[in-house]
Amino acid sequence: MPDYSRQTFPSFGVAPSIPRWLRAAGAPTIRPYAESDRSAIEALVRARFGTDHPLMIKRSLSLHLPSPDGGPWHRTLVADQDGGVVGVGSAIGMPWHPRIVLADVMVAEAVRRRGIGTALLAQVRTEARSAGNQKLFSQIRPNSVGGRAFAEARGFRHVMRSRMWRFDPDDPAIRAWADRAMEGAHGYRIDDAVESTNPRVGSAIRDLYDWMHADWNPLGPVSASEVSAAFGPQIIPG
Repeated sequence: MPDYSRQTFPSFGVAPSIPRWLRAAGAPTIRPYAESDRSAIEALVRARFGTDHPLMIKRSLSLHLPSPDGGPWHRTLVADQDGGVVGVGSAIGMPWHPRIVLADVMVAEAVRRRGIGTALLAQVRTEARSAGNQKLFSQIRPNSVGGRAFAEARGFRHVMRSRMWRFDPDDPAIRAWADRAMEGAHGYRIDDAVESTNPRVGSAIRDLYDWMHADWNPLGPVSASEVSAAFGPQIIPG
């Protein structure tokens, strides 16, 4: 069964300055996102998640590419070198979590370890401060050794581990598990005819989500229907 685990590191550190040697060497220009950057950012995202589930690509694109329909506070910056995008850093407000701002930084593999990620993160932190006094938080996959080292060296700390599962509901092992669950004396039952947009699904996910975040990032006011609208498309059949 594929495991799409991620870890989360909110940041409490001071924004690092851009290294002098990087400035002296003619570092890429850090500038605001322009619509002409879209294809380059899409390429960076696909290179990062090429072997992962398409949902990972979709989620990352939604963080780095501004929504045409507007939405929560959002900033995207790019590292521009010789007219080409070699890195991107973004931050987005989270209406469900008013205490934090979600951030992410990506740098093209060919130009990593040159301070570009540090420069992007510094500017992302500066932009995030304009949204208020929220903490900066990010998500890193457990197998990303370099990503974890980068985050921890810049003041992030581990607060939560989350998972995403994908399975075939017709798999004999899954059906056997469902049968055992229905026979248990726990008061629950399994209903395999419920659509992901059903309010009961939203309510169940909201309660689980709130429990997972209660100790470090409490959930703001949110209805079951809002949860269904947000998570329903991410519940993938098969």
